[in-house]
Order: sequence, then structure tokens, then C-alpha cells
Amino acid sequence: MDAPALLHNPVVLIVAALAALLLIWLLFRAARRRNAPLPYVRRQALLAAPERALLSGLRQAAGEQAIVLFKVPLRNALAPRRTLRRRQQRKALARLGDRRFDFLLCAPDDTRPLVAIMIEGETGKRHRKSRQFFDDVCAAAGLGLLRLDPEQRHSVEALHDALRSWLEPAPSDPRADPLLEGRQEPILDLPEDD
Repeated sequence: MDAPALLHNPVVLIVAALAALLLIWLLFRAARRRNAPLPYVRRQALLAAPERALLSGLRQAAGEQAIVLFKVPLRNALAPRRTLRRRQQRKALARLGDRRFDFLLCAPDDTRPLVAIMIEGETGKRHRKSRQFFDDVCAAAGLGLLRLDPEQRHSVEALHDALRSWLEPAPSDPRADPLLEGRQEPILDLPEDD
């Protein structure tokens, strides 16, 4: 078959017409998508009413000693050890996944994480496994983890008592410097001039 004969073949004409229609439809659809508004609306609130009440209680209990953040992804509060190779660091970050702390108290001056707070409530095998993961990760990172029971959530005093060990500085020997690893430097006691 030669080229002029192909142009008069009904099957070729139908296929060409369908291809042209498909191309026009795809271009029209792409143009509509570009001009369509994005499918997002603002949420009414980031936290449900009980969570907002708990946030308020935590803020009162922490006072000026800590900043209270909420719904913090683990990967924002924890990092893989620097001694790991890149591949191991990526695997460690991947293990954290999209898990998050319900609340995180941070030091107000440098936003250093002090204690993570999880709201208790669920039970079951899956919850126990997740709970153990949080326990292990926080222990390995040296981050405090506080699990709040329903009774503790509604009382600012109970929250303050639960947070006391993380918010109040531990009494220490003023002569001991952690940089000296337990050694004590001699103190020079000079007589005062009269």
C-alpha cells in the first residue's frame, strides 16, 4: 500500500481521529488542572478539645521552665548517632517513620528537648509494641518519656508533679565540673588585702 491509499483507508482515518481526540482531551484536562483551585482548606483546630485542655495544663505546669510543643515527629526531636555510616543513618531515620510525640517540652533558651509526653489510652498487642519502641528510642537517645494517665491530664498540680524531675535542676556539687569527669581542681585561697 502506498501513502495516498493509506490516507483513504477507513481504519487508519478512525485511528488518527481517535488519537487526535485523545490529544485534545489530554491538553484540555491539563489546562483545567492548572486553573483549578488547590483542594485544601484550613483546619478548624490543630488539636481536639481534650488535647487543647492538656496543652493549657502543660503550659501552666511548665511555666517559664519549658516550651510546650505538640505533635512533634520523632525525626525532629531525635537524630541518628553521628558515628553511624550514612546508610545506617538513613535506616535509623526510616525506622522512626511518621511516628510522633503527643507533646514535647523543650528548654526555652535553646529548644533542647527535655521530655516527651505520650497520652495513654490504647491497649492491645500493637500498642504494646509501639509503646516499647518509644521506650527504647527515648532511652537510647537520653530523652525523658512521660506517659500521662487520664487522672493526670486534668490537674495542673498532677502535671507539675509528674514533670518536676525534668523541669527542676538536679542539686549538684558546685565544685564538681562535668567537663572534668569527676576530678576536682584545687581551689586557690589567697589572703585578702587590708
